[in-house]
Amino acid sequence: MTIKSFDKQNLKIIREDISNALKAVEQKHGMKLHLGNISFTSDEFSGKLKASIGDAADAVDNPEIKWRKEFLDYVALGFAHTIIKDDLDKEFSYGGKTYKIVGATHNRKLKIVLKNLKTNQYAKADVDMVLLALGRP
Repeated sequence: MTIKSFDKQNLKIIREDISNALKAVEQKHGMKLHLGNISFTSDEFSGKLKASIGDAADAVDNPEIKWRKEFLDYVALGFAHTIIKDDLDKEFSYGGKTYKIVGATHNRKLKIVLKNLKTNQYAKADVDMVLLALGRP
């Protein structure tokens, strides 16, 4: 099929084709490759290709690994003044639901990543809310 112009529909197919083609490179070199966001006009597109090895490669398939590393990095660097290493994997109840601290993430502000133990869904919460739930206001 010849493409006359790029659009969301055909880029979805192209992304899938590129991902499938990259699998051989992943296997050959023992890494994970991920095609990120794609920007496009009608006659061209570009995207960010990310290559990861070791723990970073595992994090591509399991975001908990990435969140766990970010949590430990924040604690080790002293950025998280009130949250401590021992808080990772702690369970607590809040609003009638039980959560487990699985890591942290940040853009501009540190957020603690929680896993609802009943639904296995993730949520992000402010450090202050988590500390309050842990009984450390």
